[in-house]
Amino acid sequence: MKMVQIALSCRDMLTTKDWYVESFGYLPALGGFDSETYTGPLELSALQGVPDASFRIVWLVDQQEFFQLELFQYRSPEARPLPADWRPCDIGYTTVGVHVEDFDAALQRLTESGSRPLTPPIGVSGARRVCVRDPDGVLVEIMEDDPRVPGSGARPRPHAPVATRMVRASVPDLERSTAFFADALGLRPHEPTLHGPVHERLWGLEGAKRRVQLLSAGDFWLELAEYEDPRPAPWPADYRISDLGILNIALGTRDKEAYAVTRDAAKSVGHLNPENDVGLATVTYTMDDQGFSVELMYLDESADARAGFVPVD
Repeated sequence: MKMVQIALSCRDMLTTKDWYVESFGYLPALGGFDSETYTGPLELSALQGVPDASFRIVWLVDQQEFFQLELFQYRSPEARPLPADWRPCDIGYTTVGVHVEDFDAALQRLTESGSRPLTPPIGVSGARRVCVRDPDGVLVEIMEDDPRVPGSGARPRPHAPVATRMVRASVPDLERSTAFFADALGLRPHEPTLHGPVHERLWGLEGAKRRVQLLSAGDFWLELAEYEDPRPAPWPADYRISDLGILNIALGTRDKEAYAVTRDAAKSVGHLNPENDVGLATVTYTMDDQGFSVELMYLDESADARAGFVPVD
């Protein structure tokens, strides 16, 4: 299965949507969802594992086929912000990495909008990196280079000036996380070449001691980092995936049998929420024993527009 989605919980999803569109060139997608008008058979709170869930969703797409940013705005429960003392080493999904075709123009737009990078860019011309926070506090790493997974094919929307490349997570136990994402969910291990120790400066952790495992799912990277110094704070005791920030990631496929194999593997090693099967689409949420939520999705291509994978234009 490939990485098909990063889900973000937003204070105001339309403000966050406009920020990603205006800063990087993401394309608004067809469709949208409101749980208050949903009339299907599924109990949405059970699907997500979020009590009394009520929310709206909009989607954004980039250069890639079958990939989206999914922006949630929860009416209930209250979407609580990141702790004031939150650090990128603290446990959870922490960072989204995006490649932009015009690095300097993106930085200029961000600066003009008041979203100043955390540090000056690092790296040589053509491979510069810098970090900024989105309106909800999510770290966004901007990549001048385009670190693609070897063997990946052409992208269907070359006119879009942005491609989402990476999600980073700070994990309590690297071996256990690798076993879940690689052994159970089928992501492929690679040498940890996406970031070196110098890149820790981008998010304020210069000199940090950590171990890293790089995994791929399609043309997309998941980077797992276990920090030794500074020691990470655990999930807040009352944490819910609806809290502001990166809610979860999604793995998807066009092959229903492949979906079923991954679903069953996830069930054998972790928690699996109730499944929603509507024929052209099947969805469930799984969670590992360290608290990381992953959506598993089968989607027939004919349902792409309804599911937010097709740009408005």
